[in-house]
Amino acid sequence: MSIQIKAAAILAIVCGAIASAQPVHARGTVVTSDASQDWAHEPSGITVPSVLAGMARGEIRDLSESLHDVFIQFRTADDQSFATLYLYRTGYRDLGLWFDQSYSAISTNPVLGAQSGGTRTPNLVSLFGEQTPDSGLVTFPVEGDYRSTGLGLTERNGWLIKVRLSSLNMTPDENRVAIRSLITGLQLPDQAIEAAPPANMRECDELLSYTDARTAEATMELSLAGALMLATSATEIRIPSCRDQRFTPTFAAYRAGDGDSGYVVALGDSGKVAQVSQSLTGAESNIYQVDYHGPEEAMVVGFFEGMPTPQQAVAAVSSVLEGAAHPYATVAFSSPDGATAITVDSSLTGDATE
Repeated sequence: MSIQIKAAAILAIVCGAIASAQPVHARGTVVTSDASQDWAHEPSGITVPSVLAGMARGEIRDLSESLHDVFIQFRTADDQSFATLYLYRTGYRDLGLWFDQSYSAISTNPVLGAQSGGTRTPNLVSLFGEQTPDSGLVTFPVEGDYRSTGLGLTERNGWLIKVRLSSLNMTPDENRVAIRSLITGLQLPDQAIEAAPPANMRECDELLSYTDARTAEATMELSLAGALMLATSATEIRIPSCRDQRFTPTFAAYRAGDGDSGYVVALGDSGKVAQVSQSLTGAESNIYQVDYHGPEEAMVVGFFEGMPTPQQAVAAVSSVLEGAAHPYATVAFSSPDGATAITVDSSLTGDATE
């Protein structure tokens, strides 16, 4: 089955955290152009030095208006190498999944990820001295003017830290060393919230069979049960996923092990997902809910009689994000360690409940 998604819906959902090999000046709001001193990203507790791996920091831009999706430019003094550092909060903490998405985006991009000599195998590595992997790292030789391009990704307390580096003169191995230095040169807070180590993404042994499901009527019971599920999502430790199907280079469905009771659709490499799961109302009802997990909030956006297709799940999320529909329940997170406010649709309860 192929997913047909309107371009407008994709743009509404996947905002920011899109890799770029060269400086991008037009997107986002300038936070600061002053590179004379270290810059502290207060929401994450990450401090970004003015110079990293011999590369000078440039403009810092915010794509979210709340510093939940920022990108920072770096370049060498000879203008031979360019790096972009992305700091963005994820609503779904599965580093292996996000590395798989980022790797697919870079390796299939005909401009930024054009390869010569074949694809390098992506690696899960330890950048911070642990015995288990804590990061993903891959570099490629490229055709054209650039000699190499690469990607590094790690996570700290619900924040994804991604580096994209393209160079006119670095070999892929030199690029790899530079990416490691860019990430480890950051001043990071301690990992205060337990996270599962990333796992190499594999294809699921058996693929789900998707069929269109009928929309179910939203009720107070369903919405409250959905809100309860979302309230624990910030601290949930994700089971390493397997890839069920990849529909496009940036849209894929993932699920936990051999489970067949739901799945998530990764919305690009943005850290955002549409999640499909069985309602807490019980297996006998066969009601499934669709949730959106974003950087600052999670929302219940739809109910179905049976498991919906990925196309239906993304359409339900898109409808809410574009303002064509209202979420049935919303859970806000001001920090990654738990919910701070829960709101249920007032049309279902009589009054909005917080």
